[in-house]
Amino acid sequence: MEDQLHSRYKGKYSGKISEDGKTYSGTFTTLVDKKSYNFNLVKK
Repeated sequence: MEDQLHSRYKGKYSGKISEDGKTYSGTFTTLVDKKSYNFNLVKK
């Protein structure tokens, strides 16, 4: 999945959805400077 913003901080998300569908975890990498950040999204 990639950001559609036209910004210096746009990037690409790479991750997995848990079997129960409640979490999405992975890495976000900026396209300009290739910095990577971990993320973990949880459905409430």
